[in-house]
Amino acid sequence: AEGRAPAEGRAPAEGAAASLALAAPAVTSAVVPVVREQRFLADGSVHVRETQGEPRFPTAEWSEADDAATPGTVLLDETVPTGDLSPAYPRQLAADPAALRDQLLAVWPQADDTAAALFQALHEVASTRVLDASVQAAALTMLAQEPGVVALGETTDRRGRTAVAFGTDSDDSGLDRRHVLMLDPGTGRLLGYEEVLTGDTGGLDVEAPAVTTYTVFF
Repeated sequence: AEGRAPAEGRAPAEGAAASLALAAPAVTSAVVPVVREQRFLADGSVHVRETQGEPRFPTAEWSEADDAATPGTVLLDETVPTGDLSPAYPRQLAADPAALRDQLLAVWPQADDTAAALFQALHEVASTRVLDASVQAAALTMLAQEPGVVALGETTDRRGRTAVAFGTDSDDSGLDRRHVLMLDPGTGRLLGYEEVLTGDTGGLDVEAPAVTTYTVFF
């Protein structure tokens, strides 16, 4: 619905993604989330830690038979040197909206849906570095000017923060989905990103709308 992030309640407390099967027969789906935390250190490096989340199974029998890692199990714990997480994007991002758009789309040269590509690019960049205020402002202006981007209104993110949501609908993955970016209404800082299946869910036995992945920025 307008003014709210789509189907926010459908995702578990941890970040999660479901595998998409376009041509496969329908399957019974489970959500096996991985919690990924990234801390930006003073020297520019990034500490990455991944832990097993709490699986969500469709039946109690499946839950008892599953041999997935115990929730809380550390899957990854490492520090990545400066620039190694997103080397495709320029170290210095432009503070001009048009120039920033060109920089981001240069990494997506085959993109048929530029709005969806920009949403994914902003998510990738914000996941690997701290964006300064001028770049955040340029990104907000860029989104406001991009065809296919709609303002979804005010919402509350997964940490209870007031946010303004922008969305764009795309079938670039083969399935209809909505990309959603949530920003701080006062500063323009990116607070969250979500992808939501909005139509045919392919081989997944879930009902649309269904959140397939989300990121919370602290």
